[in-house]
Amino acid sequence: LLPDLYRLLANPDVDAIGLNSPAVHALWTLHGLGALTGTNAEALQVVANALMHRAAGVRKAAIDVLPPTAQTLELFQKVGLLNDPNLNVRMTAVLAMVSLPPSEAVGAALYRASMLPESETDEWMARALFAAATVHRDGFLAEAALNPAPATVSEKSLNRRLLAGINQEIYSLQRRATITMPPDVTGKEIIVKGSIAKGNRDLEGFIVGQGGQEAGYGLYIKDNHLMMVVKQNGQVYSAATTEPLPEKFDFESRLVNNGDMLLLVNGKEVAKGKAPALFTKPLTDVIRVQRDFTSENSIGAYSGAYTNTNSFDFVGNVQNATLEVRKPTASSSPPKNERTGTGKATVLTIKVIENQMRYDTKVLTVTAGQPIVLTLENPDIMQHNIVFCKPGTAEKVGKAADVLARDPKGADNNYVPQLPEVLAATPLVNPGESFTLEFTAPTQPGDYPFVCTFPGHWTIMRGIMRVGRPKNTTISR
Repeated sequence: LLPDLYRLLANPDVDAIGLNSPAVHALWTLHGLGALTGTNAEALQVVANALMHRAAGVRKAAIDVLPPTAQTLELFQKVGLLNDPNLNVRMTAVLAMVSLPPSEAVGAALYRASMLPESETDEWMARALFAAATVHRDGFLAEAALNPAPATVSEKSLNRRLLAGINQEIYSLQRRATITMPPDVTGKEIIVKGSIAKGNRDLEGFIVGQGGQEAGYGLYIKDNHLMMVVKQNGQVYSAATTEPLPEKFDFESRLVNNGDMLLLVNGKEVAKGKAPALFTKPLTDVIRVQRDFTSENSIGAYSGAYTNTNSFDFVGNVQNATLEVRKPTASSSPPKNERTGTGKATVLTIKVIENQMRYDTKVLTVTAGQPIVLTLENPDIMQHNIVFCKPGTAEKVGKAADVLARDPKGADNNYVPQLPEVLAATPLVNPGESFTLEFTAPTQPGDYPFVCTFPGHWTIMRGIMRVGRPKNTTISR
């Protein structure tokens, strides 16, 4: 079939209303046949040529079917899709960039696109630009510093609003709304704030949340108690108030750097809980406001009157509610060389050596069964992670990571294979950033390898976590 599909795509003609529907169907057929996963160079080149087709619908479909890879990113930049004369094509290109690896060049191009008059007046283009700019944040901000908007530009302009939103990822929570392009919560703190007042009925219901059965977070009121829930790897962690709630109050919930869960009412801490850590990968579900499912994908356990209903809605008044995601602040990070709230935990730091694709630590020596708080610092120009494996399985895990590199969704999983040989792992850490991982050392003594599973790195970036029972925990460099 492939040669026939290629011939359909090679036809540049359009009909009386500017369409070439056979070419659109050919693109989606190539996608459905699995020809665009990265292994068929000819198919990818044919689709790349379709990015310049006369029909806007063909260009849009070509964007949709291309895999989210660095090669696709280069194509988008080369063709100049952010300046496409058709706004639907342009918006599709912007949305596709949400799934592509962070790029300073793309961030700069998105900044320039935010200055265009047609972006300013188009609500959907504005939303798409915000979603993409948060991914390519560094380039967006760098371009803003080099080419700032004139002082005469209004604070309410799209450009100024995007800059404010990227610097402060704060989302207004409107009643019964969904945020369909949610922020990436990977390695970020999550703070929800607002005010609640009782109406004609008792306070009850869902306030905000995201996720489902395996992973997510949420805040709700049940039986006159404010409850915060975090789900990670199918496990549920919660914090709940014990005293009855007042009829009117300010609330705040926080998931902070070391996994601490905090609830505040009228500025006073009223409940605490503990999750293993911040989320290590994005939550793909939309953010739900004041209405949650009552199915297996609900955030909380809504029993009683809501068991046989389709949703768990909020009863009462919520005002000025916001959701903020942010990089961990210094005050919320566990202090180095001190014990944390996990008990007799040892705090360690590993740094990436710049431009060498190596860790500065070759051997970690730890005690069996000991809680570990390990921070990976990445001053390099590339993304890196650290993945701890069972003895003798580094090569198996590394090769599985190489396979993930050919999967369009591999980056979504931080190139960490879903294997029983993987004991603990950080997400991909961006250049100039760090991530703190909390885990418990294996109970069996032995040499446990650790590697970076970013494509191609594992053969060089590796070390050993030596599990034994020494009196002191040390790092050998």
